[in-house]
Amino acid sequence: GFAEANETTLSSMAGEIVNAFLSLLGVIFIVLIIYAGIKWMTAGGNEDKVKEARTMITRAIIGLIIIVGSWAIWNFVFLNLFM
Repeated sequence: GFAEANETTLSSMAGEIVNAFLSLLGVIFIVLIIYAGIKWMTAGGNEDKVKEARTMITRAIIGLIIIVGSWAIWNFVFLNLFM
């Protein structure tokens, strides 16, 4: 009855919140990659600026890997505990 509906609503709401948060992080990743790409393209051969842009891209990719990993863990836990 009510307890089942409450648990389902709570777990689906938690799932929606996590998906929204991970989507926001994905958008931030895309913005960072575009910004680093622009920075690289406007470096004008300045090695320090190119190195800075490369570092930014590397960190953004590492962040994306962490985001995808956390999503995979969340999905695994969500499907095994709540479903």
